[in-house]
Amino acid sequence: MPDLIDPFKQRPLRRCVRAVAMVLGIGLLGMLAGCGEEEQGGLQAASPGPDATVGGEIDQIELLYDDIIASVGGTVTGPSGEALDAEFVVDNQIRALVELVELLSEPGEYTVRSAVVSVVGDEIDESYVFTYEPDAAPPQLVFPPEEDAGSPWLLWTLIIAGVAVIIVLLARLAVSMRRLRESLPS
Repeated sequence: MPDLIDPFKQRPLRRCVRAVAMVLGIGLLGMLAGCGEEEQGGLQAASPGPDATVGGEIDQIELLYDDIIASVGGTVTGPSGEALDAEFVVDNQIRALVELVELLSEPGEYTVRSAVVSVVGDEIDESYVFTYEPDAAPPQLVFPPEEDAGSPWLLWTLIIAGVAVIIVLLARLAVSMRRLRESLPS
């Protein structure tokens, strides 16, 4: 029985399959490359926390990070705009303490600016504000709400890969239609 499939006509199909595989491979590499590009670590919690209103006797500020800290520095600025006497110390691998020389006494907004260097060399500069009211509740550890950044790189990679697959399939369809027209008797 003769072979009904002409091996020469299979080459475009193989090329199409290779092209689709290559596009999907490039999409997969893009996704894998994006996995390693996570946002830098940063402040995960603080006491007093961002936007908190606190009271009581406050002689230190606690800062928790999501990366191991090599060094920390920064400033605490009071409502009058003057920097307070404070010492930033790495307390353990992910926690820094800001030891205030004097208790907070002036009501108003305080700004905490921190400059952290992680053990892998990432530098993270952040700041936040809290309000001191002497009669308010004492500070508690506050975890800022997580931003839903999503994964736009994944979405765009999938969209680009999908568009590339559609283009390859449309090109393959056009070649097949042309060949079909050429093979039909005139």
